[in-house]
Amino acid sequence: MATYKVSSDGKTVSVGKETFTLTAFKKRFQTEDGISLNAGRKGYAYLKNVKPPIKINTKPGKTTVSPMAKARGRIVGGGLGGMFGIKNR
Repeated sequence: MATYKVSSDGKTVSVGKETFTLTAFKKRFQTEDGISLNAGRKGYAYLKNVKPPIKINTKPGKTTVSPMAKARGRIVGGGLGGMFGIKNR
């Protein structure tokens, strides 16, 4: 449980040392029922169960290959060859 404070203009919300926009705060935190987030409002917020973002391998020359493609023998070293079923020989 964390305390929050809405800014005087009502556009940002401070939680501890962090500041969020109003929409980012609503996506990440949950407040008590029936409490609006008007300008200058203070209260308690609870973290929602948010899944962390998925990390994608973005190194040049590397291709992320699904396990199903690996099982079929469509492993490639890089590029778009994996889409066409070309094996890396």
